[in-house]
Amino acid sequence: MCQLDVQSGAPQRTRPDDAAFVKDLYTYTDRQGELSRTVESFFSIVEKHAAPALDCLCEDPNSISPQDRFTVAFFLALQESRTPEGLIRTERMRQAAFELKASMGLSSLEAFRKDFGCDITQSMSLEELEEMRKRMQSQLLEGRVSYESPRTGALAQILKVAAEIADEIFSLEWVVLTAEGAEFITSDRPISMVDPAPPHPWSGNGWRSSAKAISFFPMSPTKGLFMQAGNRRITGAASEPRQVRRLNLMTYGWAERFIYGRSQEVVGSVRRQARSHPRDVVQPRPPKQVLLIPPDSISPSVTAEYARRGWPSTISAAGKDGKTKEMGYIVVDFAEPAGSVAKLGTEIAQRLHRQPD
Repeated sequence: MCQLDVQSGAPQRTRPDDAAFVKDLYTYTDRQGELSRTVESFFSIVEKHAAPALDCLCEDPNSISPQDRFTVAFFLALQESRTPEGLIRTERMRQAAFELKASMGLSSLEAFRKDFGCDITQSMSLEELEEMRKRMQSQLLEGRVSYESPRTGALAQILKVAAEIADEIFSLEWVVLTAEGAEFITSDRPISMVDPAPPHPWSGNGWRSSAKAISFFPMSPTKGLFMQAGNRRITGAASEPRQVRRLNLMTYGWAERFIYGRSQEVVGSVRRQARSHPRDVVQPRPPKQVLLIPPDSISPSVTAEYARRGWPSTISAAGKDGKTKEMGYIVVDFAEPAGSVAKLGTEIAQRLHRQPD
């Protein structure tokens, strides 16, 4: 097969065993201090079961059993998140969630005693507790506090939510496309997603980020799995050269570094198409977390920044009573440096403390 570097355009012959490979990517240190390849072994088991299910999907989509379909969905759920970029994204999401929760707990002495109460803190005076709280808060805001093994935690998180994501993938409408007059490529980040109608300006890509969201997974040079919102149907369809080009450019846009094809002619053609049809090269939209808060708790500087970006000042959200009301919101960017989300959480907590009950 042929590999093409999307950054430099340089092609190179390679083998499947060497393509999209990072040594020890899923290796971690266990509690005994030993290197563990348990996750790698788990992924290989999933791949072993997914291979015949994918073959069945390619050969006769209508004959695939619900069990095999869920196996493919589970494989895709892991495939989307186990890439180097997917692992980094999960590490950042966990760090942001940690900073947000910790900053809330460190925002006041009362919150600190509630969230960090233990035998040690219960034996300390109020002055000692306040000194500890301020020291911990300072370290958090300076970005000096993080998980000891972020990669281990990211792997655990991916495995924890895989079945839930697989359910979502299973529920989509699947169309097995057969390329005619052209060939599909793949990449080191093979699942690509496009949403032409994201619900908000800050919305990231997702399997169901909107009713118009689509996802694509190339299964071979001639077969590809197209997914969209629907009623769990599985059908087959022909994909003419223009559609193959658009799907290949989705794959090209989502590649972390390399695309792969059966020949240099195939990958070189896709690169030329990317230059002549740049609008079809859709880049991933980074995921963000949205926090809902009372409208009058938002900092004026935040609302001013929203206005500058053309974002709404509030968004509609359904409460526990089912009624919809306007809420303030904070968009958390996982790509921000360590400590950024902690500063945001501290500001939110301080403003909420000033609100009347």
